Amino acid sequence: MKDKRRIQIPVLPYMLLVLALVAFVLAAMVYVNFPSKTTLAAGIAAAGLLITILAFAARPEMVGELLTSRKTLLWVNDIVLILLIIAIGVVLSHIGFRRNVRYDFTQNQLFSISDMTIQTVRNLDKDIHITAFYPAGTPEAGMIKDLLGEYRR
Repeated sequence: MKDKRRIQIPVLPYMLLVLALVAFVLAAMVYVNFPSKTTLAAGIAAAGLLITILAFAARPEMVGELLTSRKTLLWVNDIVLILLIIAIGVVLSHIGFRRNVRYDFTQNQLFSISDMTIQTVRNLDKDIHITAFYPAGTPEAGMIKDLLGEYRR
């Protein structure tokens, strides 16, 4: 008869690490979405840290496994790349919002105001109030709002 021996690795420490990760993500979400609840976010993060310490105390050799594993190195690489892509997107979004520039790429400059119109509007002595009637929720409504926004600038 063959002796089938299996290596028994306790699952609880790994489940605790997953729970700690969930706690850290929840703390970050609370901190970002509810700025007035920083103490709650700090408490959730502290609970996540406590759970992490508990997981490593339950299985100390897990630290060495996580730090020397090739799989861990690949996961860290993936996470760093994802965070870098998100950071680039945030920076580009910030630059885009700070420099509000619009271009009209239509062939006959449909969404642009001519220089003569801009000069005429600047030379007016009084403010002008425009009332427009159009069905709400239609594409034309958005076009009219954009055009009136151009006149406002």
